[in-house]
Amino acid sequence: MSLNNNKKNLLGGLILALSVPAVQAVEFSAFGAVNYDTSDAEAQPDSFILGEFDLFGSQQISENTFTAAELVVEVDGTEFEVELERLWVRRDISSAFQIAAGRFHVPLGYWNRTFHHGALLQDTIRRPFFIEFEGEEGNVLPAHGIGLMASGSFSPGPSKWGYEALVGNGSSINTEDLPSAIDVNSSDDPSSEKMFIFRLKYQTPKLPLQLGVFGMYNSYAESGVNSPITSRGRELIEQTVAGLDLYYSGDRFEVLAEYYNIRNDDSVGDAGSNTGHAAYIQLGYRISAKYKVVYRGEIIRFEEDDPYFQYLGTVEQDHQVLSLRYDLDESNALKFEYHATRRTRAFDEDENELILQWAFLML
Repeated sequence: MSLNNNKKNLLGGLILALSVPAVQAVEFSAFGAVNYDTSDAEAQPDSFILGEFDLFGSQQISENTFTAAELVVEVDGTEFEVELERLWVRRDISSAFQIAAGRFHVPLGYWNRTFHHGALLQDTIRRPFFIEFEGEEGNVLPAHGIGLMASGSFSPGPSKWGYEALVGNGSSINTEDLPSAIDVNSSDDPSSEKMFIFRLKYQTPKLPLQLGVFGMYNSYAESGVNSPITSRGRELIEQTVAGLDLYYSGDRFEVLAEYYNIRNDDSVGDAGSNTGHAAYIQLGYRISAKYKVVYRGEIIRFEEDDPYFQYLGTVEQDHQVLSLRYDLDESNALKFEYHATRRTRAFDEDENELILQWAFLML
């Protein structure tokens, strides 16, 4: 009797499984990189550096529902750190409206929504320094956000338009140990104020050119519990960002540029309102099917008394980047990159750095 019941249960389960509409299987991609870094900075000896291991997976779990997750393993000194960089679920109502919930790359500019942690995808080894991921040297803006994201596209005539809008937990800063880094707040929000980001993009009908305009409102709260400045959850900085991005991709020539206007209003001191500017332009030329040369110029400028950049320990600087990419094949590439950094004001110094990277796709 027990055997017959087991057979019936197995048959019933098989019938149920076959009656469920087929959905897409989970698709995984894994990226890795190994670097060699040499610099004329005294505190930085020549070193082999293990790059990030990035595991990205996505799946269509029903006819109109999609999910994605990105897990990164990286080395911090002698320790390995694991972080869930993205995790979201999205429902497609129509081509003009999709709604998603989870942790995203925020829609600030073209770069942050196009490239992720997989180093093979971007032509250069590093991102523009001021839009590095949180915690990396130079980062001054949120790269991730947790909340709700609406997006969509529409085509009135031959032109193509698209939009992305995010409302989520506000970023925060821990002033207990300065300089600090931007906190993403994946599990809680120290403040009831939320972050709002919007990006509108336009694809020209006759040229391979995409233009974008974006903006952000973010109230940075204190995330430390023993801050010498204020109490946890109290607003430190009220920030508004407005920017433009441009992407042109021809047969051989490519241009990528972004500009950020950053206004910071001091909420705990008497520094008032301060404005900063950050921008980069990247020019690429494909010499052949395997070789591509890239130049990028980066800059950040701000008022000296701006407490936001003081919290982060940011200094005014210019970067010049020259990179040569050699695609061994579709799954791996060698990149040779030269960085020239000029820090101004009290940090009046130059730094030259040469990096070699072997980036690869595993799956």
